[in-house]
Amino acid sequence: MDPENPTPLEESPDVSLQDIFRAVKQQGDINSKLRQEFIDLKNEQNSNSSPFGNLSPVDIPDSRYIQTCPARAEVSLEFNKEPAMVVDLNNTGGIDAHLILKQSASQKRNDFIKDEFLNISSDNQSSAHYLTHDYFEYEQGQAKIIVKGRLKRHIDFWYSIGCYDFIIDTILHGYKIPFYTTPPSVSLQNNRSAITHSDFVLEAIDDLLIRGLIIECTNDKPLVVNPLTVSVQNNGKKRLILDLRHVNLHLWKTSVKFEDIRVAMQFIKQDFYCFKFDILSAYHHLDIYEPHTDYLGFSWTYGESTKYFKFLVLPFGLSSACYIFTKVTRPLIKKWRGEGKQILMYLDDGFGTHSDINSCTDIAAQVKQDLIDSGFVPKVEKSMWSPKKTLIYLGYFIDTDKAILSIPVDRLSKLFDTIKQVEQSLRNLGKVYVRTVASVIGQIISMSYVIGNVAYIMTKYLSIDVMSACSWKSYIELSVQSKEQLIFWKKNIKCINFKHFVSDFSCHTIVYSDASGTGYGGFTVENPKNIAHGMWHENDVHHSSTWKELTAVKCVFHSLIDFMRDKRIKWFTDNQNVVSIVHKGSMKPYLQDIAYDIFVTCLKYNVSLEVEWIPRAENEIADYISRIIDTDDWGVAVHVF
Repeated sequence: MDPENPTPLEESPDVSLQDIFRAVKQQGDINSKLRQEFIDLKNEQNSNSSPFGNLSPVDIPDSRYIQTCPARAEVSLEFNKEPAMVVDLNNTGGIDAHLILKQSASQKRNDFIKDEFLNISSDNQSSAHYLTHDYFEYEQGQAKIIVKGRLKRHIDFWYSIGCYDFIIDTILHGYKIPFYTTPPSVSLQNNRSAITHSDFVLEAIDDLLIRGLIIECTNDKPLVVNPLTVSVQNNGKKRLILDLRHVNLHLWKTSVKFEDIRVAMQFIKQDFYCFKFDILSAYHHLDIYEPHTDYLGFSWTYGESTKYFKFLVLPFGLSSACYIFTKVTRPLIKKWRGEGKQILMYLDDGFGTHSDINSCTDIAAQVKQDLIDSGFVPKVEKSMWSPKKTLIYLGYFIDTDKAILSIPVDRLSKLFDTIKQVEQSLRNLGKVYVRTVASVIGQIISMSYVIGNVAYIMTKYLSIDVMSACSWKSYIELSVQSKEQLIFWKKNIKCINFKHFVSDFSCHTIVYSDASGTGYGGFTVENPKNIAHGMWHENDVHHSSTWKELTAVKCVFHSLIDFMRDKRIKWFTDNQNVVSIVHKGSMKPYLQDIAYDIFVTCLKYNVSLEVEWIPRAENEIADYISRIIDTDDWGVAVHVF
């Protein structure tokens, strides 16, 4: 083929695509005749087979030229359909051209279009805005990668690792949403957050269309038109979420166990090396079973007209999304652990560790290659494949050199800023927005794995105040105890911000306690002569059994404190509620007061107290002591005077 005299497509139906691309690249610019031939060919085909939705014809301006882009693309061809190539041109995510390439009479009819991504571009545009299926080009920052359909194209890998039929079926045919009833057809309005961030929503919809993750419904609107929501993260990053509350009501709820930082700590030892990885657009790797896409619709208003779309991939907002994504990644975890690799994944966040740096480096490389072979795209920005002894994973700072787990500085700074907002509001208004107080509680409790149960017991008064609010939009006044808890966290959070990899769980003293209708009793195992006993006041007899058992712990603790200071105590009780209340406090103020008293006593005398439940049959001695009637413990009733 002479590059100086390109042959029109109509005269050469068997011409290869490579010849066309090579001629165009060598020529550098095409004449108006060849440009017109492309346009005429596009209009003749009038194909609707594009995986990116219905695209209107767009003329090619004279000022632009067709070139070969360094990015690559694969377009999977279905049988009895024309090959299609979609062009992404602008930074805004718009489509500048829809070129339909004539079907070849050769055996290449059903091949993929590989290694070249036809693009119409301006001189001032960067190749970073191109789309590609090639992971290397994405990793090098040359293009944005397409994730839809990647798992299906790598189905041989999933067969090779022994996936069971449910996962194979999900990858090949899409995720079948587990409906137990059919959601009724409904059209709901978009939420306020989507209207407020309308510019972002427009960009997100364009991007989803370009990547083939959604499709515009031009004929019939979806059965269910769900609202759109925009979630704004702490770092300012926005995420478009499909509000599927209406659809979620009709789904089977299936439990799934996540492997979080607690599982990671079972693998990590002192001086180990660690790496981590993240999956790019994790949910979008999973297609949705085509008949079920009609329940994942949404709408957006463009000027005076409303357009309807539906998701073709797993969206944010589906209640079973976490379940199915975890199930799909489990075969990978099974493969890695079967090979002796210490790997875990919490949804799309992965982690690995090993004692030897060279072995850890090899494991990281193998895990990365397995992810690529499976079709998953490791996210370049968040993955750390070079093993280190310090890293942040799932919001925790891991330091294997010091064998310590702690809360990162940014999370502490956010907590201090939120507490400062509460204090400022109290000074100016005398009350505070209830959501701000709830934010303080949530942040502290999220740190409980590091700082311990103090996160629960020292936020209970704040929680009680929050529960007194009539709505989430109201303001509340804080009690004295709540203000004291805020001061406590400001002064002490940095002091308790650490957790050793290996903790000493041995105890110095074992104590049993019990309560009866007449009194309470307890003793220490090491010295049975250390016995505490007391009788209930007549006003205490009518309290609940939980109050009596919890008060028995407090009173026995105070009575025997001289034998318990500076020790780790194992405390047995036959009331399960007491175990939870001592560790986490209670939302009932009269029980929280007792739990708080026990906590303060532990701080004052440097006591580590671990309460555990035992059956009543194993607590007979303490039960006997609690039933003793002390004849010397008597008084004169008030009415006698």
